Amino acid sequence: MPSKNDKIAVELATKVVGKWNDTYQWIPTFGAFATIAMAFSVGANNLPAPFSTSIGSGALTLLKASIMACAIYIPGAASASNSRTVDALFSDFLKESQPTEGFLMWSMVVVLLTTTMWLTLATYLELPVYPSNRYMLLC
Repeated sequence: MPSKNDKIAVELATKVVGKWNDTYQWIPTFGAFATIAMAFSVGANNLPAPFSTSIGSGALTLLKASIMACAIYIPGAASASNSRTVDALFSDFLKESQPTEGFLMWSMVVVLLTTTMWLTLATYLELPVYPSNRYMLLC
């Protein structure tokens, strides 16, 4: 037979899940679209740099250069969690101020959006942008 404490825990969990569905459910969805847009912007800005010399000289075909870029960029992106950018985001600032979950999620989405806008503008204006500069301007 369930005790009174079990009922309180279930009611509390129901309230938290209800609050999540009403308040925060759209943020990860919107963040996913912002992430996809940023991935396209990053690809448009970063990939031509290693391609230009090797393809222009005829040393590699476009297909071979694309395969090599994937083989190099994917492990690099996977190991980016050890970078200074992530350390800067989760530094003492977040430990001291203890933001709410909604504020933290919204802040990360804003970083994605502003980075995407800056990178798209820089690509349109044909400006070379170093990858770390995109994020560090916002931190």
